[in-house]
Amino acid sequence: MNKGFKYILISASLVGLGVASYFMFRNEGEDVGANPENEDGSPITPQDVIIMNTQGGSTIQVGDTIAPFGEYANVRSEMEVNDGWWNNRVREVYSPNPIGVVTEVNTVGQYVWYRVDMSDMPIIGNTAWDILIVDGYVRADVVKKS
Repeated sequence: MNKGFKYILISASLVGLGVASYFMFRNEGEDVGANPENEDGSPITPQDVIIMNTQGGSTIQVGDTIAPFGEYANVRSEMEVNDGWWNNRVREVYSPNPIGVVTEVNTVGQYVWYRVDMSDMPIIGNTAWDILIVDGYVRADVVKKS
């Protein structure tokens, strides 16, 4: 094996490792699907949803059943968004299916997170792993009271 070929092989390996690392450790933020619109046609923002969920008559509290606000919501194992290769998403729940019953309300940084008990909810998934997941966390800006 000549010296030039070794350099090409090592360079290609390093580039491949870099690309794989990027996809494993990137953090894209929460993708919540399409959000509904206000009566005037303007989109409802995540901040609007937080205000709806934490103020007034529609406040989400412990014991309430919640559902995705937009097209779907991600249930996570921790109170953070991690969509890398080894992400913390445990379930994707599509509207209008219920996510679960709120058991805790937590504030982490600028976000409110709901811990949900999903043990009594129908399993809408395609893996045997979904049966084992009984609780998780959902951000307040992606859910509504159902």
